[in-house]
Amino acid sequence: MKRQIVILTVLILTFGLMTMAATDKTETADVNTESTVVTIISLMISVLALAAAALATIISYKVYQRAKEVTLVNVYLRLRERFDEIHDDLPPEYIKSDFCVKPDTPEWNNIRRYWFHVFDEWVITHKLNKGRFKSLWDDYYSHGIREVLDYPAMRTVIDKMRCHELFVAFHEEFVKILEELKKKE
Repeated sequence: MKRQIVILTVLILTFGLMTMAATDKTETADVNTESTVVTIISLMISVLALAAAALATIISYKVYQRAKEVTLVNVYLRLRERFDEIHDDLPPEYIKSDFCVKPDTPEWNNIRRYWFHVFDEWVITHKLNKGRFKSLWDDYYSHGIREVLDYPAMRTVIDKMRCHELFVAFHEEFVKILEELKKKE
C-alpha cells in the first residue's frame, strides 16, 4: 500500500511539473520565477496532503477491520459462556434416544432455556448488526444445533415451542431456519 501511495505521489508531481513546463513555454519570457517556485511548493504540499489523507484512510480501514474482528470474538465468547451455563443444567440423558421429557419439569425448562439461547444466537448473528456476525452461525452454531435436532427430547421441546410462537418477532423465520437445519441432517 505504501508503494502505491509513493507511485501516486510521483505521478501527481510529474503531471504537475509537466503542466507547469508546458505553461512556461506558452507564456512570455517575463514569467516571474518566484510564482513558479510558489506554485511548485503549493503543488508539493497538496500532494503530501493527499498522501496523508490516503494513509489516514488506510489506517482507519485497518482499525475498523480489527475492531470488527475483536467484536466478533467477544460476541462468540459471550454466547459460548452463556451456552456453557445452560448446557450444565441440561439433563445428562437428553442425548439418549429413549429419554422422554415431560412438560413443566426442571428438565423441560432447562431444554427450553437451551432453545431460547439458540434463538438468541440466531438473532444476534442474523438480525443485529445487519447480519455482520452471520459467519458465527454458519461456521459454528448451526452445526451443533443440527446435531441436537437428532435428539428426541430436544426435538420434542422445540416442536412444542414452535407451536406456541414463543420466539416473538422472528418466529416464522426462525422456525424455517430450524426446519432447514433438520433437512440437512
